[in-house]
Order: sequence, then structure tokens, then C-alpha cells
Amino acid sequence: GASSVGFGGSGEEDGSMCRTHLNDSVAGFRCPQVCPFLRSDPSKICDFRCVTAEECNDHNPLASFPDPQTMFCSSCRVAGCVECGLHSRQCRKCHEGYELIDEICYDSNRFIWRGFYVVGGLGVVYIITYLIMLANRPPVNREVTEHALRFRRYSQMHNEATGQPYELCQTDVQNSYIAGVGAVLHFRWMWAAAIASGSVAICLVVLALVFGRRPDIVKYTVENEKYFEACSEQRKVEDQMKEVEIMEHAFFYVVLGIYIVATISSLIFAIYQRDFAAKFLAKSTTMQDYTLLIEGLPRLPGTQRIEEALASALRGALLGSGAEIVGISPLWDYRRCANEINEQVAWELEERVVVLERRLEEEGFWSPRSSTRRSRRAESARRVGYFGF
Repeated sequence: GASSVGFGGSGEEDGSMCRTHLNDSVAGFRCPQVCPFLRSDPSKICDFRCVTAEECNDHNPLASFPDPQTMFCSSCRVAGCVECGLHSRQCRKCHEGYELIDEICYDSNRFIWRGFYVVGGLGVVYIITYLIMLANRPPVNREVTEHALRFRRYSQMHNEATGQPYELCQTDVQNSYIAGVGAVLHFRWMWAAAIASGSVAICLVVLALVFGRRPDIVKYTVENEKYFEACSEQRKVEDQMKEVEIMEHAFFYVVLGIYIVATISSLIFAIYQRDFAAKFLAKSTTMQDYTLLIEGLPRLPGTQRIEEALASALRGALLGSGAEIVGISPLWDYRRCANEINEQVAWELEERVVVLERRLEEEGFWSPRSSTRRSRRAESARRVGYFGF
């Protein structure tokens, strides 16, 4: 009998109770010997049937073990087990890929994973040790180090009013023109996303506080004694089912409202972002305010330097307007020879870097990358050649 939940009453021994729904209370009930195990239907609440050991595996894979101690169809509590032994924490047969050792299933690849963990741990220790040694390593070329630090400082975004880098915690990144309007819109989106996430969290927390206690018929499983107590009276079951129904409706409509509000808010926020970007650019001074795009020019070959000719023509056309032509940047159509152009640009940049490194070596500054760069440059010269664009 199932003494753990107080089963001890007499049941029908002729098998008429097998596989039929038990409408009355199951407390104190004992299934007949021909179907001695009590199974709970996973798709229904407080629905019990008396079944055989083989039928425990039907409809509910999570409660497929006929436990001879409790006489319930319960779950096998051994990870990786396909067939339990005498009780739910003893395995008789493991799934494929597991080994049965002392009635417990172990992963067949556990030693490989342990090796990965050991290697990964040693890698982490190595990286930490390297970083500590790197932090304590004395500089061998202080002048280059100071130059690199200055370069890094100059590369930071600076406030045009003060000439200093922006303060990390005191800069209004949602309304300040720091790195373009795209950065401003991005930080405004992040703030809106944070507000939306916080609002959803507050709604769900309030909903959880309202329904802080779940009814016992959904809180406990068939293996718990309180589940049978919750199913002991029909009136108690009906009251709990009403609570469950109210809770389901409340969660459904709250989640539906969140989706609707989130969708409408996203559309409104997108329109607001567009209008904000237009107004922000209108009152901000950017490179677009000093750039003039000219279209309709005749197609010219790339062998001529047309910048000065175009600049002279434009200066004459804008004479007396107060506009000053600083420079011309023609847009060349080189799609048919893009690879050759890119390789030539890389070649010329490499030439300048090599000249600079030679000058530094003559002044006493040696770079370990110089020899590597020269060999790579020589290989590039043999492969590319000089195009003369």
C-alpha cells in the first residue's frame, strides 16, 4: 500500500476500477492487485486512475516509473536513466551515452569534459598570470610609452568647450552631440529600452504579489502528500480551479496588454526618434553644413588631376556669395578595377610606414615589427607590382 500518503483502505479486487476515473476522494484508497499503481493524468487536474506497471509509461513520460514503495506512477530521479530499479533513486538501465556505475548513470565522455575544464582552468590561470606580470613589467622605452599614452588620450572624444575628454558619469549622452546623431539616438533608445524593461518587470512583480500563493493542485505533484489533500474534496477542487482560472486570465490579459503597449510604443518612439534627429541636426553644426554635393559633371578619365580645375570653376561661380572652397573630392567610379586600386593604396601606405620606421631606427628607436614588415612588403611587391595610378 501507499503508506506515505495514508493509503490503506480496501479497494475492489476484481479489476473494475482499472483505468477508470476515480471521481471520489483518493485519500485512503488502494488500487486493486490487478492494477495496483495510481497514476495522475498530466493533462487534467485531480484525475487519477489505477493502472498496471506497464501502463505507467503511457501518456506521461515524466511519471513512467511504477514505484513499488509508494505504489505511484512517479518519475525516475536518476539523471540519464531510462529504467529505474527498486526505487526512484536507483537505476537499472541508462540511456545511450551513459555508463551505469553503482546504480547511477555517468556520462561516457566525462573524462574528456574534465580534461577540457582542466585545460580551460590552466588557460585562465595563464592569462591572469600574464596580465599581472605585464602590469608589473617596467617600460623599456618610456618615450614611446608616453607617446602612445598621449595618442590614446588624444583619440578620445573631447569636449569642444573645455578641450578635455568627456566625463564618464556627468555627460548627457542623450542630448549632447559627441559622436554624431546616431550615437545620440542609440543612447536614447537604450534609455527607452531600460524604461520598458523596468515597466514590464514592475507589472509582473505586482501580478506575482497579487497571486503570491498558487493553489495546491498546481503547486504540488502527485508524489506529494499535499496534492492528495488538495484533491480530497470536490468543493475544494472547484474553489482551487476558480483560483487557477482567475490567475490564468489575469496573466493572459496582462501579457497581451504588454505586447500591445510595446508594439504601439515602439511605433510612436520610432516617429519621435525621426523627428528628434531632424531637429537635432538642424541646430547642430556638422560637416554636412560645410559640404556641397555637385551632380551632373561629365565623365572624366582618372589620369587627369581635375581638383584644381573644378575648384577654380566653383570659386568663380560662387564669387561674391561669401562661400570659400576649401577642397574638392571627386567621386571616381573604379568598380571594374577595385582590387588593383586597393592593393596600390596598401602599397603606398606600406611605403610610407617603411620610410618612417627607417627614420626611427636611425634615431635609435627600433621596432621588432620592422623586419616582418619588410619581408611582407617585399612579397607584396613581387605579387602586386606598381600600377602608377
